[in-house]
Amino acid sequence: GRRLNVVLNESIAPDAVAHPVALGRLLLAISTEPAPLSLATSYDELAAVATNPTLKTDLTRALRDAQHQLISAPAPTIDFGGLLDNGFTNEVTSQLALTSSLAPQVTGRYLSGPLWLSGAPTAADLNALAGAGSSNLIVPETSLAYPPSATLAWGAPFHLRSEEHTSEL
Repeated sequence: GRRLNVVLNESIAPDAVAHPVALGRLLLAISTEPAPLSLATSYDELAAVATNPTLKTDLTRALRDAQHQLISAPAPTIDFGGLLDNGFTNEVTSQLALTSSLAPQVTGRYLSGPLWLSGAPTAADLNALAGAGSSNLIVPETSLAYPPSATLAWGAPFHLRSEEHTSEL
């Protein structure tokens, strides 16, 4: 049979840097976790971590294990669909590039893996992200019409249909 690969996903919440002791404990726990793990962060959190030498060291240590990856979690307030609809296609790419360019400076690691969307994406958002080259996304289960955990199709790809584009996630 096929092996089921499970990767733990954790994110640095927008207000986490305001609580450096708690964030440091989380990063310490991640650094000792032997299982594959994805840590999601945004440009804002990375920029804040960069100003705190202890947190910067803790984050670098948490990502030392090759099975731990750093993934991008753009701010949920970014309206990717609106940017695309109003002709700001380059801004969609620029928003995604912010975290990508800062990650190696702060952690010594490049972003990899899927894009973490903490808000409920619209079809327009997904079209904009697909146009910018993002094809692998993590979305909240609550944003789906039929939560996979309540079906027998847990973990299966699904199709989102819109007038302009069909995306497989």
